[in-house]
Amino acid sequence: MIGSMKTGPEVPNCYYRVSVKALIINDEGKILVVNERGTGWDLPGGGLDWGEDTLTALKRELREELGCSAKIDEQPIMIAPSNINPLNQHVLWIVYRAEVDPAQITATDEVQDTRFMALDEFQANEEKYDFFDWESPIDFWSELQALIAR
Repeated sequence: MIGSMKTGPEVPNCYYRVSVKALIINDEGKILVVNERGTGWDLPGGGLDWGEDTLTALKRELREELGCSAKIDEQPIMIAPSNINPLNQHVLWIVYRAEVDPAQITATDEVQDTRFMALDEFQANEEKYDFFDWESPIDFWSELQALIAR
């Protein structure tokens, strides 16, 4: 299991792990990515804890990973089901557009590094790591490219 999940009373194992992610784009059209485990780059965010709604969870995750608050749009911009093959774990990403002040990003215990990266660099970097051997029924990279272009 990726990370640790806080559960409530008698919560059964679920088919999908719900994860909220932030799409943060700078003025150059690059996206903010984080390296949590030394296993490659990912959009900032993480799993919902017991009793959290998606916006509360994303605000918490961004504070934990970026050390700062963010302005988050109230409606998601993408929902992406996926399967992380090495773990055989199904994850449902709910992606929100968000804004942060890059000067406010600080080092945290959760993340090894953060940076703004072009989409093609993000995609190429991800392909280097077995941990991110995943599949999705949607064309995630094309969807992400279209969102960045908006």
